[in-house]
Formats: sequence, C-alpha cells, structure tokens
Amino acid sequence: MSTHEEREILRQTVGHVVTALGEGWSVDADPQWEEYRGVYVDGPDGARLWLTLAWNNADRLEVQGLYPKPEEPHARGWSKRYDEERKDSITVRRDRDPAAIAREITRRLLPGYLEMLGEAVEANAKHDAAVRAGRDLRAAIADRLGKGARIVETRGEVSTPYHGSDSGKPSATFKAHDGGGVSEVEIRWLTDEQGLKLADFLTTL
Repeated sequence: MSTHEEREILRQTVGHVVTALGEGWSVDADPQWEEYRGVYVDGPDGARLWLTLAWNNADRLEVQGLYPKPEEPHARGWSKRYDEERKDSITVRRDRDPAAIAREITRRLLPGYLEMLGEAVEANAKHDAAVRAGRDLRAAIADRLGKGARIVETRGEVSTPYHGSDSGKPSATFKAHDGGGVSEVEIRWLTDEQGLKLADFLTTL
C-alpha cells in the first residue's frame, strides 16, 4: 500500500476519532506533514499523538503518544516511545466505530501516557533552566575576565587568552557546566607572587 493510499484511509478515520475524543483535540493539518504516512493529533496540555496504519496489518490503527523535546539546543529529548513497564502505543481495529476507537485511546493509552508526559514536561523545564543558568554563568565569567575571553559552549568552558610562561600573565580555563556551577578551574603560568596571592584569596572564600 502506498503512502498516499494510507493517508486517504487515515483521513477517513482520524477526523471522526478526533471529534469523538472531545474538546481540545485536533488534527495537525500543517502541509509539511502531507507526505508522511501518518497523522499528528494535538490534545490538551501538550499531548501529541501519532496515528498510522500498523506496519504489519493495515486493518489496524496504531496510536502512539509522543513526547516533547527540551527547547534548548544540544538537548537530549524524550525520544523513547515506551518504557519497560508501560507501552505508550496501542493498536485498534480500523473498521471500528470512531467513538469506540476514541474510547480505547482514552482508556488504554491516555492515563499512562499523560502521566509520563507530565514527567517529560517537568524534566524538560529543569533541563532548559539548567542550560540557561549555565550559559548565563559562562557569560558572566567571560565578562569578568574581560576582552579576549573565549566561551566554548559545547565544552562548558570559558578561557582567557593564552599567555606563555614568559609573559608574566596567567592563563585560565573555567569549566562551568549546565546546572553544576563552576566544577573546575585550571590556571597556568602563575608567577610565585601570583600563586601566593591566589592561595591567600582561596582562604577567604
């Protein structure tokens, strides 16, 4: 069966199922999904379902609960579709009454899925807050270090310009990872006097 044929079959079913699910549910009609072999359905509180024909049985409709990714870049999202204790997908006979399909979704999928969705949203919020706090901290350190300070976001590092051993100026690298404060500071090329001053300063922290 071609993708176009699958889409036509789904269009005949999903719209009625969404209506039966009730207020707050709608088909994502964005044209960018037009060539996909399934249909996205959005629900209350960030719920998002993926409806498609089961890969091994076109007479059954597969419904999967999807999870959002964090907003911040370089983030690991909730890409898994299920855990060991609870699958976040069900299949239902496609020829059943749309209201019956909606009841199966409500009874078999939504309780566990919505619980885990809440956990995902909370985890993403914590992740995003940690990333932003880390980025702000690195920016503040760079501002204190002054002109020439370099931030390497992928490593969570802030470095001064490199100074050689004969320059009389130390070089330093701060490791400030997301949500973890400053975990490490490496300072190179201190003079004897600078080393003693640093030791004195550390006793005041």
